[in-house]
Amino acid sequence: KKKPQLMHSSEYRNHRLFRGKNVAVIGSSFSALEIAADISRSAARVVNVSPSIPWVLPRWIPTVQPLQSASTDSATVTILPADLSLYQRKQPYPNIPETTSLTPESCRKRHQYLQSLVGHKQRQSPLGEPTNWEEPPFVAISDEYLDLVREGKVEVVHGRLVGVDEDGTLQISDIETTGSDKPQSH
Repeated sequence: KKKPQLMHSSEYRNHRLFRGKNVAVIGSSFSALEIAADISRSAARVVNVSPSIPWVLPRWIPTVQPLQSASTDSATVTILPADLSLYQRKQPYPNIPETTSLTPESCRKRHQYLQSLVGHKQRQSPLGEPTNWEEPPFVAISDEYLDLVREGKVEVVHGRLVGVDEDGTLQISDIETTGSDKPQSH
């Protein structure tokens, strides 16, 4: 049997190199999710080993803005890029106090906001939602990843990669779901 190949995301160019292969993408960052989605176009199987669960946002986010008219109570929907939607200020600069650490309450509010942007799509996917809302949220942006996970084109395994056997079997510490550091084979 052929020995498994390892590649860092910085070396990734396109999905065609993985045609018909079994591929494991390690991580839950923006680049890991985008690479898993792209590789699923050609690979026979894509497994995403995810040590944490990010909120997966689309690149474009609809926002509802009330119209500033005294004669109507209507609103308009504006579709904004995710970065612009996430960085809107509630108060004008420089009246926003600098935040050097996040409290559990501020983390919960951030998770609630991100959950409102994602809706039911992530909750109903095998990826699931982050479980510890007292820690700062982790965000990735992808238009395709959640759909591919829900369709079974990208399989999600929660845990940390601890090794790869010579036959390509992944050794994963299942810390996300059970708290156990005992490696599992996948």
